[in-house]
Amino acid sequence: MQEIVVMIHNGEYGRAISSLEHDVKDETLTPQQRVECCRWLAECNLRLEENGEAGNWYVEAVRIILSTRADNKAKARDALPLVRRPWRPMRKAETRPMCSWRRD
Repeated sequence: MQEIVVMIHNGEYGRAISSLEHDVKDETLTPQQRVECCRWLAECNLRLEENGEAGNWYVEAVRIILSTRADNKAKARDALPLVRRPWRPMRKAETRPMCSWRRD
C-alpha cells in the first residue's frame, strides 16, 4: 500500500488505479482493506475527473460493507457516509439530460 501512496503523491493516478483494481479483487484481503482500496480508487478517479467511475467505486465499497456485516446497525453506520458520496461525482459526470424530449 505504501507504494500506491507514493504513486498518488507523485500524481501517477493511472498507475495507482491499476494496482488498486488488482488489490480490490484480492479475496485474501479483509473486507475493510477492500473497502479502503475502493475509497482510494474513487479518489484517484476524482483527481482524473472521471467522476462517474469515482461514484462507481464508492458504490462498490458500500456493496462490500453490506455483504459482509451481520449487524445491520454497523452496516448502516459504515455505509451511509459512502452512499452519499457517489451522487456528487456522478452528477458532475452527466453531460446531457436523461431524456431528449421536452414538455411544452
